[in-house]
Amino acid sequence: MEYTRINDINTLHATKDNELFISGTDENGDDLTIVFSSFDFLQWIDDETLEHIKQQTINYIKQL
Repeated sequence: MEYTRINDINTLHATKDNELFISGTDENGDDLTIVFSSFDFLQWIDDETLEHIKQQTINYIKQL
């Protein structure tokens, strides 16, 4: 498995063909695009998941 960090998300695009593109640059400044099934992404990003992400982000900001 490969892990790559997207440091700068600059594009979010959903197509009529059920694809969701998230693009940006990685830790080396190289362009990176991840393509998801829009349907699967929406099933995965539910309210509970969003709340967890928000809480972890708040905890991170408080540590700065």
